[in-house]
Amino acid sequence: MSSRLFRLSIVLTMFALVAGIGHYVRNAAYYPFVVVDAADQLTLTFLQQPTSDGEACAVLATTIASLMQANCPACKVANQQCLTELPPNLSDLFSEKPLSVSSAHILNGVITYAHPSPPVALATCMESQRQAAASRQRIQVICNPAGAPRPFPPNHFLAIEWTKTLIRDLVQTAFVFGVALLIFLAVQLSSVRSPTDTLGVATPTDNRFKLSNIVKRVADIVISILVLLLLFPVLFLVSTLIFILEGYPIFYISRRYISLDQCVSILKFRTMVTDATSPKFRLRERYMRDGYLDIPLHCEVYTPIGRLLERTQLVEILQLFNIIFHGMSLIGNRPLPKENIELLKKFKGWGERFDSPAGLTGLSQIVGKLNQSPQERLELECLYSSLYKSENGNILLCDLYIAYYTIRFLVFGKPLSIEGAKRLVSIASGK
Repeated sequence: MSSRLFRLSIVLTMFALVAGIGHYVRNAAYYPFVVVDAADQLTLTFLQQPTSDGEACAVLATTIASLMQANCPACKVANQQCLTELPPNLSDLFSEKPLSVSSAHILNGVITYAHPSPPVALATCMESQRQAAASRQRIQVICNPAGAPRPFPPNHFLAIEWTKTLIRDLVQTAFVFGVALLIFLAVQLSSVRSPTDTLGVATPTDNRFKLSNIVKRVADIVISILVLLLLFPVLFLVSTLIFILEGYPIFYISRRYISLDQCVSILKFRTMVTDATSPKFRLRERYMRDGYLDIPLHCEVYTPIGRLLERTQLVEILQLFNIIFHGMSLIGNRPLPKENIELLKKFKGWGERFDSPAGLTGLSQIVGKLNQSPQERLELECLYSSLYKSENGNILLCDLYIAYYTIRFLVFGKPLSIEGAKRLVSIASGK
């Protein structure tokens, strides 16, 4: 527990550091400030919450002055400017400290009422409060007598501003860590292929220029970019939770074959204990089945957050980078380590599974890795690749079916039968 608290303190310290730096490098603040001399020695002072846009501040100050003159022809604007720094007496307006004059909280700002006779100032303030409440907009004006406490009203603008500041700091921190995360991922994924990482098998005929395959590739890239943008906060949050709850490393990196002649770095969130590959767990002996290492979620090597990531398939988010940069696909046969492929070679036609791009989900995934034998799984993978490289098969239709059944499997836990998966290929083949 102490190690988790230590890692949490590191995250909070880094957040505070980034937020603090951002506070100092952020654009200057401009406070709209207007002083109006009304009749009978009454002086009204308007101070609004700051904006980072100097022009917007000037417009707001001008608007306040114009409204006052329009509603009070005898009023005179004594001061109209945008302050970049507030003296202590004006800073107190945004606090709960008692003031020497009557004041009113308004939306995004404060008004003070100064008059030689405090009752007159308070009466003017109360009349402003009454008129605001009676207006169609029901503008909130809450008066406070001179010398009285000035508690913030419910839903006061400061609560809104504090929320905005917190969100801004969170976004700013997430952006900084996100950039660092992307740089790290770029370094990890920089090795696209190595001449020594081949399986010694001839590369199949190139089918990339088949129209449906081109559409598939374009769709893969577009969808992957959109999903990455949409799930970027999730990626950041999951990375932070893994670091706090389980420590370093955050990611699991494996060299896998996505084709017969292309081996790339596959990145996933770490879902297992750090020593999962040690002999004490005997994972290969317990779960390796003719080239497919299918470890059930009840296995003790999974971490609590790892089981959640595996069930929701959030563990696969990082492979979207492989889709964009390395030619993988959203739908296809899973990439495999070389040692697994060596075991697959016992089956006739094993290399045909690589005739299509490797993917995040496929026919065997919607059936369930534990619901089929290795030979049945290889047969499904070869069927999909056969459809991909065929002249007349509709790979896009098959992909839509697989996407639907993948979502159904994730949401309801209901797998498709092996015969059902084969029927999908038959339908997409026009049979």
